[in-house]
Amino acid sequence: MKQFANKSKFSPFYALLQLPGITISEVLIKDAQLSIVAKIKAKSGLCPQCGNKSSSVHSFYCRNLQDLSVVDKQVNIKLHIRKLFCRNKRCPHKIFSQQLTSGLARYARRTSRANLHLTQMSLETSARKSSWLSKLIRIPVSPSSCLRLVNNCGLPSADQIQNIGIDDWAYRKGISYGTIFVDMDQGRVVDILPGRDGNEVKSFLQSHKEIQTVCRDRSGAYSAAVSEVIPSARQVADRFHLIKNLSDSVYQLIKAEYAHLVRPLKSRAVQSDGEPAPETETREVSSKTNESPTSIKGALSDYRKELFDEVKSLINQGLGFKTISRRLKISRNTVRKYATLDVPPNKSVTPKNDYLSYLSVIERELSNGNNMQAIYRIIVTHGFQGSLSAFYEQFRNHPSRSSSREPALPREGNLQYVSVLSPRKISLFLSFDDLEKIKNEKEKQQLWQLLTHNSLLRNLRQQVLSFRKILQGGTPEQFDQWMEKVTAMKRKILNTFINGMKRDITAIYNAILTNLSSGKVEGNVNRLKNIKRQMYGRAGFELLRRKVILSNTG
Repeated sequence: MKQFANKSKFSPFYALLQLPGITISEVLIKDAQLSIVAKIKAKSGLCPQCGNKSSSVHSFYCRNLQDLSVVDKQVNIKLHIRKLFCRNKRCPHKIFSQQLTSGLARYARRTSRANLHLTQMSLETSARKSSWLSKLIRIPVSPSSCLRLVNNCGLPSADQIQNIGIDDWAYRKGISYGTIFVDMDQGRVVDILPGRDGNEVKSFLQSHKEIQTVCRDRSGAYSAAVSEVIPSARQVADRFHLIKNLSDSVYQLIKAEYAHLVRPLKSRAVQSDGEPAPETETREVSSKTNESPTSIKGALSDYRKELFDEVKSLINQGLGFKTISRRLKISRNTVRKYATLDVPPNKSVTPKNDYLSYLSVIERELSNGNNMQAIYRIIVTHGFQGSLSAFYEQFRNHPSRSSSREPALPREGNLQYVSVLSPRKISLFLSFDDLEKIKNEKEKQQLWQLLTHNSLLRNLRQQVLSFRKILQGGTPEQFDQWMEKVTAMKRKILNTFINGMKRDITAIYNAILTNLSSGKVEGNVNRLKNIKRQMYGRAGFELLRRKVILSNTG
């Protein structure tokens, strides 16, 4: 232990440690701790009850305080405090403790500057992480102490907000939601409130009648609340949500007419000029490839014995029945059967499922654009008794890539099948200005083929691109003309979208004429989500509110 009592010799050291209103008497250093013995300079104190000044000493006691660390050493301050008599006979407070005027709160066990560092750290990280970090800066506190510091923070007052953004956020997705308010000029969160039905928005707007512009999504509740409380405020619909609404409508339309739209890709191997389609677009299935090991005389017993040995070998390696079934492309029931036998079965077994009897149904549904799961449900209604996994393995292994152990699904004639673009990808690619940006060459060729054969897709792409250009620098007149063109397509899904646009036409006009968007709002919503996930199971609403408003990061 080292003791320093010569203040003149270590004056810079004392100046570093000294707090306002405190006189240091000695400094003790032991291991990783630095202990400071100090007392209050003032000889008198003020009664907290009546404010009477007193210097009559009743007794002394020692307060143990934590302060900021110095050169990686934990600092403990032992502060000697006087207890004083209150000489005011009318005051019920007969004895009180002397207090510092700044730097130390009443009943505090840490200095104000230490609490400030811990509070800032707790606002930016979770309570557990803050507790762990506090040990690194030599002010160890518990997670609960970090939460108390955040809860004791006051919220700043939001005055004179000119432009504000409103959006909803999920407290528990699909169950409970809230509303976030963002100052569009400063990009900071003003407040978050529970609920998104409009009542909370009204109560907030009642206290901020000075708002001039409100940037929001397509929510009708927010629109009605703003129109009711501040009818003079200019409402601006967010351009991202407008494009998203159009994309969803286009996707729903393509999904509804998908079987008709992709029929050119599902046709037999004939192009418009009568020539067979390129090999890159289709896969030819020949009836000459129907042979399998089981169709060759004398090969069945050898095939079964080899398969039996492989199943036994994989079982001895500790693999499960499902893994073996997938690896060898056989039924799980076959694997279970072989697991119970010591020698391979000699009797030929007739296959339980006759795929040939359902071949016409499979080909018909495949040409209609149905996937394997949908085709499986259909053939089950026709009496098929096999499992989905067995049907999947049998169906996907057509003769062009069939397994050497499994009989392939025979076809008649030369049929061509392709894996076509999904409705989601088609709707996504329609928004591309340059189709050369599509990286997958096969998908690019299929999209060109669809656009060549379908006037609906060509018209949809044209309207999607026009809509984006209008939002980026068009005029309200151009938007009205665009709505007329979309209505002329006579599609119910698109008409529903246009009717929703007309109900919010003023906010959409403002979105075209101004540069405001909900980008800052969406960024703060993402920050809110990160903060909420940091809080684990202790995410009370008031705690979350303080951390979102007061924190600088997320």
